[in-house]
Amino acid sequence: MPEFESNTGRHDRTKRPAGLGPRFLARLIDSVVVAVILYLVMSIFGLQENLPLLAGLAAAAALVYFIVCETQWGTTIGKRLLGLRVIDPAGTRPSARQSVRRNVFIAVGALPYIGTILDLALRIAIAVTIAKSPTKQGIHDRWADGTQVVHNS
Repeated sequence: MPEFESNTGRHDRTKRPAGLGPRFLARLIDSVVVAVILYLVMSIFGLQENLPLLAGLAAAAALVYFIVCETQWGTTIGKRLLGLRVIDPAGTRPSARQSVRRNVFIAVGALPYIGTILDLALRIAIAVTIAKSPTKQGIHDRWADGTQVVHNS
């Protein structure tokens, strides 16, 4: 198994970094999970017609979902289904601070008018940095003190 290095300079020979494909698919599954939950909540309260509110709630719900899942279990539903997990440089679940920093880009999508464009630009930047990194860490992982998505051992 190839050796890789996190931003802390520590080497880990037991964890295999997850590439762009599995991470994209996991994010897609997680997005569907969040969308279904949000749709049900919005339907119960009759808020489906309020698009600005929907955008804000969608961003908040996704952010909370990722932070809670990553800090409590080290994985999300999508990542679990694909055998992936998020770790910090020590190999444990990320802290709340790390998870917030890793996922805060989600909130950009809720910004009026320019949110969609900024969200797309950030997702492209993250994808490019994951693809180009030998450790498969995106810019958001590096900003979160070196978190990493790995395959379960």
